[in-house]
Amino acid sequence: MQSPKSRMAAYALVAIALASTLAALVEAGSAKSSNFDITQYESRFGGIRRDVPTDAAIGYLSDADPSLTSSVAEYYLAQLAVVPLVVANNAAQPLVMANVHTPQPPEFYRSKGLELVKDYGNGVMLLRRPAR
Repeated sequence: MQSPKSRMAAYALVAIALASTLAALVEAGSAKSSNFDITQYESRFGGIRRDVPTDAAIGYLSDADPSLTSSVAEYYLAQLAVVPLVVANNAAQPLVMANVHTPQPPEFYRSKGLELVKDYGNGVMLLRRPAR
């Protein structure tokens, strides 16, 4: 049988773990609501939706780490924001929308065989593969 001190220490440890988990969930929930608001994405990518023919398929390029769940979420939200356009999660299409978090030098895009068509601001750009 456990001593009262051992039991009290175990309960305290469980309480601390639960409080820590709850705090992390609250923080994650508030980050999601501010970073992954579809209306923000619709505003940011609205210019692309207006400028690209609705029957087009375009690519997607980001400077975010593709292994992060948040990067995948950003891709899906960007795709949703430009419906009815079809968005491939690669930069191999003739037209590519860029979603960058930090300004990139022109070499970043040129190294991928792309050139700027239009900069919409706020990290959103329309790029294209130059004709050969």
